[in-house]
Formats: sequence, structure tokens, C-alpha cells
Amino acid sequence: MPHVPTHADPIQGAITDHRKAWAAFQVAPAGNPSLVAEQTLDGTLSTLLLTPCKSRGGAVALLQHLQWWIAEEAPYADSFAPLYAFAETRAADLALFLNAQPPADVEREAEARRVAHAPRPPGPPANDLCTFRDPRPAS
Repeated sequence: MPHVPTHADPIQGAITDHRKAWAAFQVAPAGNPSLVAEQTLDGTLSTLLLTPCKSRGGAVALLQHLQWWIAEEAPYADSFAPLYAFAETRAADLALFLNAQPPADVEREAEARRVAHAPRPPGPPANDLCTFRDPRPAS
């Protein structure tokens, strides 16, 4: 990664724009202003997720911002689909790049969502030890 001062990293502007859009959405009155604020928030989130980090400091700042946003918006993850999943993926990628660990609660929440949306086979699994099966042949 070439040396770019952290303050000159374009990701800093994308983070700032996303924070401002998120704050505006939180206080937007119901109706059309709320819809406009939501569209602006979605646009800044898309820009944030697509903006490359040009410095290690920018990568750290983005990871911290994404971890905050993912935790903050976890109850509303479905309303941000598919951008929420992209944000989780970008945070995981940054954590690997920075040799950092994503917070355990973010990992647990992401896994719980994946499990909740995974198709389940009908009936109990074949190795379900809680279901009694009579070993005698049926007569």
C-alpha cells in the first residue's frame, strides 16, 4: 500500500458523508423527508462500501465505522439488504487485512441471521439423539 496520509485518504470523506446521512435519517420527519433521507443514506452506504482505502489508517477508520454501523443497525439488517451483508463482508475483509478480529457479538449476530435464513430439512435430523427410535423391527 503506497503511503498516503490518513487525512488525505478518500475513505475519510466517505465515512463522514455516511455518518452525516445516518444522523439526518435518524431525525427526519415521517413521510417524504424520511424517504429522501433513507435514499441518501443508502447512496452514501453504497459509496462507502465501494470506496477503496488508500492508507492503513483509512482501513482502520473504515473497520471501526463499519463495526459500529453493523452493531447499530443489526435489528434492521433486513431493511438494508443486500448492503448490510456487503458491509459485514467488507468489515471481515478489513479485519483480515489488518490482522484484527471482528467483535464476537458481530460474528454471532451474523451467524444467527445466516442460520435463521438457511433452509431447514423437514423433520428431525437423522442424528437427533433426543428423538426415540424403537430399534425393534415393525411387526
